[in-house]
Amino acid sequence: MDSRWMLPMLLTAQLLASAAQAGIRWEFDGSDAPTGGRVALLGGKPAFAPTDTGQGLAPGTTLTWADTPELRLSPEIEIAARFRLDELAKSAQVLAAKDGEYILRVDGHEGGHLSFFVQIDGKWDPRLKGPVVQAGVWYDVHAVWSGQDLKMVVNGETFTSNRAGRTKPGEAPLLIGPVDGVLDRLEIRNPSLERAALLAVGAAEQTVERTAFGGGDGWQDWQGLAGAGSEVRAGTVSVVFPTDSAMFASPALACNLTT
Repeated sequence: MDSRWMLPMLLTAQLLASAAQAGIRWEFDGSDAPTGGRVALLGGKPAFAPTDTGQGLAPGTTLTWADTPELRLSPEIEIAARFRLDELAKSAQVLAAKDGEYILRVDGHEGGHLSFFVQIDGKWDPRLKGPVVQAGVWYDVHAVWSGQDLKMVVNGETFTSNRAGRTKPGEAPLLIGPVDGVLDRLEIRNPSLERAALLAVGAAEQTVERTAFGGGDGWQDWQGLAGAGSEVRAGTVSVVFPTDSAMFASPALACNLTT
């Protein structure tokens, strides 16, 4: 193979792998090993219990995982979980927590609400409160911090609040558990990392020294990435963004237009 193409191909493979690993998912189906990234287990002994779909993390289990960039707080971070409480304990039931960054938990000691925290300017509150959790009920939760707002969708019901300010992402480990019930799955995702990796792929492969914004030169240097679709008619481009990671980018310009 021509050696001129070796480095771009290697960079593409590495960066696409990074994009794929911008989300880390634990299925807990008889194994504590996550998919989507390499994360070291620092503490805790995995134990599993039956669920309606297979297995989940057993009641009272606590796992501590080493920090990685994919787990750090950043705008657009998403945390998704499915869990069931077997009893309503008068204590916090931790689904996911990273000290100084974010917490997703059931506030058993403060009314029993499902709550989502992002630490802003060194303060945890105000938190976003979701529903009061009931024992024996399965909950699917999808929590997002946009950088300006907190949002949770819990079993189809949406909760939102404003939350903006300075954050301090760091190297604190991720804590999963304990809960007085079963955690069926957990996923933490950083779409901003996915976009950065995909844009870097395009930049590594791009050789042009200038780019155009429509007009007579058209949009030939721009491309849809991560599922984005585009159509040009009479010099005007229309772009569809099907996911949060999708983007319309010009690698030569080293910037992108996102939703």
